[in-house]
Amino acid sequence: MEDKDIADQDAYRNRCRSLQEYHLKQAAQKQKKLEDEILKEFDDAMKMKAACEDEERIFHSYAERCIKEWDGNVRYMWY
Repeated sequence: MEDKDIADQDAYRNRCRSLQEYHLKQAAQKQKKLEDEILKEFDDAMKMKAACEDEERIFHSYAERCIKEWDGNVRYMWY
């Protein structure tokens, strides 16, 4: 009878260990997925920031050209 009880306890321990390993694997996968999502969001934000900076640079360049052109026209009109 004792051998059967020991075998049952070993089987139970093995099932518990397997379940624990499965849960740890699930937790690691969930953590990895979360980290990947955070990195993707950060990468997307950095790309968006760079695009905004490019747009701002283009706008400032255009605005400077307009101001210089306007300044040149105003001087021409007054002289």
